Amino acid sequence: MTGLDDLTVAEQALTPLELALYELMSHVSEDCYCAGWMDGTEYAVWQLGYLGRSTWGQGPSGNARRIVDAVVILADLIDRWIVWADGPDEGPKAVTLDEFRHIYNDWARS
Repeated sequence: MTGLDDLTVAEQALTPLELALYELMSHVSEDCYCAGWMDGTEYAVWQLGYLGRSTWGQGPSGNARRIVDAVVILADLIDRWIVWADGPDEGPKAVTLDEFRHIYNDWARS
């Protein structure tokens, strides 16, 4: 997990549980693409956790599959999903699961 002194402004805006969700989702991205937050992580992890997708990039490995399960449990518990915000507030941003369903559906239709 990131040290508190190393948090970006966007990461500092997250609650502790949202930050934990972000770190877990980043771990899945790292496992699948060797990238802390691969472009589209929010969509791929959603597909892995909620839609039954079995692979993304090079994974997930067995351990990352367990982390995907933890992502779903934590997301359901706190009713949040992490998206990557672009622009002046670039970085992780928490949205409700209902908000993300709309974001995901718009993305999937495009």
